[in-house]
Amino acid sequence: MKFGSGILLFILLLWLLPVTCRAQVPQAELDALIAFYQATDGDNWTDNSGWDLSASPDEVTNDWFGITVQQGHVRRLYLPNNNLNGSIPSEIGNLALLTVLNLQSDPIAISKNRLTGKIPVEIGTLIQLQVLRLFHNGLSGPIPSEIGGLVNLTDLNLGMNDLSGTLPEEISHLTKLTEFRADDNDLEGVIPAGIVNLTSLIRLNLSSNQLTGSIPNGIGQLTQLETLNLSANQLSGSIPAGIESLTRLTRLNLGNNQLTGEIPPGIGNLSSLVELFLNNNLLSGDIPSGLWTLSNLKLLYLFSNGLGGQIPPQVSNLAALDELYLQNNQLDGPIPPALGSLSNLRYLNLSSNQFSGTLPPETGNMSALTTMILNVNQLEGGIPAELGTLDKLAVMNLSGNRFSGTIPEALGNLSELVELRLGSNELLGVVPASLASLGKLRALSVQANQLGGLPDLSSLAGLDQLYVQNNRLHFDALEPNISLAPGFFHYSPQAKVGQEEIHSVFFGEELSLSVEVRGQYNTYVWFRNGEPVPGADGNELVIEAFLPEDAGTYTCRINNTVVPNLQLVSENFYVGYAGAVLPEVITLAPLDITNESALAGGEALSDGGSEITSRGIFWGTTPDPFINGVMEEAGTGIGAFPIALAGLTHQTTYYYQAFATNEIGTALGEVKFFQTEPGPQEFFIPNAFRPSSEIADNRVFLPRFEYPPDNYSLRIFNRWGAEVFQSADPGSGWDGRVNNADAPQGMYVYQVIYSDPEGNRVEHKGQLMLVR
Repeated sequence: MKFGSGILLFILLLWLLPVTCRAQVPQAELDALIAFYQATDGDNWTDNSGWDLSASPDEVTNDWFGITVQQGHVRRLYLPNNNLNGSIPSEIGNLALLTVLNLQSDPIAISKNRLTGKIPVEIGTLIQLQVLRLFHNGLSGPIPSEIGGLVNLTDLNLGMNDLSGTLPEEISHLTKLTEFRADDNDLEGVIPAGIVNLTSLIRLNLSSNQLTGSIPNGIGQLTQLETLNLSANQLSGSIPAGIESLTRLTRLNLGNNQLTGEIPPGIGNLSSLVELFLNNNLLSGDIPSGLWTLSNLKLLYLFSNGLGGQIPPQVSNLAALDELYLQNNQLDGPIPPALGSLSNLRYLNLSSNQFSGTLPPETGNMSALTTMILNVNQLEGGIPAELGTLDKLAVMNLSGNRFSGTIPEALGNLSELVELRLGSNELLGVVPASLASLGKLRALSVQANQLGGLPDLSSLAGLDQLYVQNNRLHFDALEPNISLAPGFFHYSPQAKVGQEEIHSVFFGEELSLSVEVRGQYNTYVWFRNGEPVPGADGNELVIEAFLPEDAGTYTCRINNTVVPNLQLVSENFYVGYAGAVLPEVITLAPLDITNESALAGGEALSDGGSEITSRGIFWGTTPDPFINGVMEEAGTGIGAFPIALAGLTHQTTYYYQAFATNEIGTALGEVKFFQTEPGPQEFFIPNAFRPSSEIADNRVFLPRFEYPPDNYSLRIFNRWGAEVFQSADPGSGWDGRVNNADAPQGMYVYQVIYSDPEGNRVEHKGQLMLVR
């Protein structure tokens, strides 16, 4: 036993001897090291210890930082994150027995490498090379076809450079590769068909390039793949059915391409899948049933396609799901109660689909949920009070649906809520006072409902977005909140006050009209036929002895000295002399609408027993043209009176209301409206922005349009295809922050979608630079 141990020790010493002794390296390898040092500014490396440019070949040892010498040859050159600047010299090809060449730079490293220039073709002579990592430098030019000679390569990482040209077909010779990255470059052309021969690949990442063509049909041969990322390219065609053979896949990312057709039904075979990204393509058809069986799935991104059908109850199988993004599709039917069983789900976005029915109360069981976005659907009924149990919820967006009833008091229990959006529904009652306890709330939007009250929210110091316009609020709801969110408190306009009234008064009788508007600092002005009534400055108008000339249409405008930029207007009071009646007039529908003209008008059906002395329309760009519009007269008497309107602004909504006046007063038809056609859309998309810029327009990335586009969406993705910003508001851009933290400087991908004047979908994709 001791004899055997001695033999083993002797053999071990013999094996170590070439490593520990100073074996002389070839002069060519020393010259290559010196050339590399000089070409990459070695004097300014973070660590250049041991490097001696005056050394002889027998003085090259492992003491040179980043160098491994074995058996008289340089075997490893390992200098990641070492402040290398310059280019890789052609002499690198003289390190004939090199097995590892690692010059990469980690994005989060303090001391990064900044290599530029081309990858030298001589690198293809390093046939012993097993690891080649040039990640995150500034290398440019094509990937040399000579790289196909590195037949022993197992790890090839060329990601995050400025490489261009096509992927060389010779890469298919590297059959030992287990990892291949060339993401975040400017590569173009098709994916080489021979890539399907790399059957040892475990990770393949070609994302964020400009690759075109289809995904190779033989991709299913890469059965060892655990990660496949081809996102953010221009790939087209369908997803190959063979992809269902990649049963070891844990991450599949094909997002941000132009893929068409249906999701392969066999995708349910990928039982190991943890992340699935198919977003921002042109996929259609129903979501295959097999997908709902992927019980290990944590991230499911299918948004911005043309997918239809319903979410089945089997969604409950996705028990591990953390993020579910299905927005901007054509999904319909009800939201299944089974969705509430996803207790690990944190992010839910089903917006901009056609979901209908009620929101099931079971959604209140998603205890981990932090984001719920369901806006722009056809959901109806009440907002479930059970949502008040989602104590981790930070964002709730239910706007653009048909929710009715009152806002639940229980929403005041959502202590983590930062953003609550309930606008453009049919909600009644008041905004509950319990919301005043939401100390983290920054955005509250309840606009375009029928709400009649708003609590005092002045204690919410962080509230910087408050949208309450187009409701039935009076000044008492606004006075306590007027100091909130300066510049971001939107409360105008509000609905008309009161109900229309018709009064018929005899000569000498008293006429009393009144309007009730809540508020402590109100001022009142009464109008008759659009002209102020002298001395009528209270909430009540009294005419003690009525005369025939007092007949007409009365309204009251109410302002408030504390709440600027809002004027409440009463409904019309129609007052006629009992000895006669007002004319009967109707407003005719608009005709011949162009981008700068239209034909409006009305028809006087009867004169009420007294000659019509004036007729025409009131028109303008506000919903109350009789009050705030201009008058356009069109003759006298009974009959139709078309009026041509010219010089209009394109894609603008105009309102008009016919009138006819006799000796009793002025009668009004109903208010009608039309929108002029859009002109050519002019827009500008910047390619860079700096949040710290002194110029306000340069602090936010925001496409600029001549006029607000329809069906607009802006999305921004990082280099890995993850969405960092989304907005459907043409006036809202990205400020360079993600989750309240500054995003790193670098290149990002944007996607802008909107509808042109004919209703066609228009899409722009490109890259932008965030500069710090």
